[in-house]
Amino acid sequence: MRWPISLFFVAVACFGIWNSGNAQADSLLLVNSQAINDDRYDDIKGSPFLFKEPVKARIIRNDANIFDGVWLNYNGFTKELEVRSGDQMIELDRTWYLRVEIAAADNPHIADEIIGDKLVMQRGIHQKFRDQFTILLFVGDDLFLIRDFDVEKRTNTVQDVGKSVEFEKFNVRNHYYIKRRGKLTQIRLKKNSVIDALDSPEVEAYIKSNKLRCSTVEEVIQVLEHFNTLQS
Repeated sequence: MRWPISLFFVAVACFGIWNSGNAQADSLLLVNSQAINDDRYDDIKGSPFLFKEPVKARIIRNDANIFDGVWLNYNGFTKELEVRSGDQMIELDRTWYLRVEIAAADNPHIADEIIGDKLVMQRGIHQKFRDQFTILLFVGDDLFLIRDFDVEKRTNTVQDVGKSVEFEKFNVRNHYYIKRRGKLTQIRLKKNSVIDALDSPEVEAYIKSNKLRCSTVEEVIQVLEHFNTLQS
């Protein structure tokens, strides 16, 4: 996976450099000083978090300030980053932050969940997501593969000893998008969906000759890497 050095600086330019005088340069900006209640989801089945446990990460603020070694998790239900402050988890004020990098080497317990050497989350990669963080799975020449980790809460009903019992459950939905030349196209992990999104006879031929089903993120990335060379 290629990560152009200019990507971060282009992204910062898109958001605008925030005046460092408006921020606390030596600390993370939190929504409030109240710890998040660890029991808030005890009555709901499943989990709204991207990871089972907090992970070690680097956070890059809009003014290019970098915070290393931050323990955090991403809540797909609230669309917020939650960071560890002392022995508490506190919601981060995401509007001040641009990018999160989670290195596989720093998190061996989730290494199999990371494609390449790091997982990158970026805020506002497209207008559709506004101030939301999404996962960048591939970055090429004005070509991106984006994963939106989204969690909804549903009420389910089951029959138990002749009576209906309702319970709430978190339902994880992963949405995938290809962003090309500023245009965002939602795709499914199927070859026809990828072919339609890229609209390239060369890509279609490549998929067929390599017998790719594009049913995994890795195969879609393989196709995008090939497509990216065609555009160079």
